[in-house]
Amino acid sequence: MFREVAMKIFVLSAVGLLCFSAALAQGQAPAVDDALRAEVKGALLEKHGEGCRFRIERGVERTASLWRSEDGSAGDFRAFCLENFIADRAALEA
Repeated sequence: MFREVAMKIFVLSAVGLLCFSAALAQGQAPAVDDALRAEVKGALLEKHGEGCRFRIERGVERTASLWRSEDGSAGDFRAFCLENFIADRAALEA
């Protein structure tokens, strides 16, 4: 079970890195800045606690690497992360 979750995290991280690299190669900078990422991580940590820190940090970073200005504003990014983070392990593994 742990190996499956670790593999999913690895694969999703690799995909995010590839997309980020492709965007930079095309001259597109990510639409989400460091301050916004830190704000969203803080809000999620406050809501879900330290037990979710690793997944929050990885999830926000991955989402930010794929987010483009045409996907929405800073407020849209924040709302997307806060509304779509899954804290419940059972729901996550379903």
